[in-house]
Amino acid sequence: MAIVRQPDGARLVAFLAPADGPPPNVRVTGTVAVVRHGDRVLLVLDRGRGSWELPGGGIEPVETPEACARRETLDESGQTPGPLSLRGWAIWFAPGMGTGRSECCAVFAGTVDREVPFALTAEIGGVAWCAPGEEPAGMALIDRALLSLATR
Repeated sequence: MAIVRQPDGARLVAFLAPADGPPPNVRVTGTVAVVRHGDRVLLVLDRGRGSWELPGGGIEPVETPEACARRETLDESGQTPGPLSLRGWAIWFAPGMGTGRSECCAVFAGTVDREVPFALTAEIGGVAWCAPGEEPAGMALIDRALLSLATR
């Protein structure tokens, strides 16, 4: 049973508390960052998927999940968050990941003191700060669910 399923078949199947840790049979392959400035949350427009998403991406072989969340936030938005706190472990499955293989993302939350301008890239077609409940209609369903789960 999925928490949420996207039209492309990707699905969020579990969200575990930080202390529970990721299941031993699931690789931690990426991170997602819920970054706030005041009461607004940071979203980036992924050109390839055509959807608004929370900053995040794959963990490099030599970095920690927190370092990945910081790097991806900076790369995708130009923002540098202050201290990050682990909010949970997202277990998800997406088409093309292999038969029956789920993966795990560490979900972090943090804030920025000020917004920094960002030059759009080949990957990122927009950066937006949205108040709760005012996220764009084109926001990925999994990211919408993670935003809700990570901020309760």
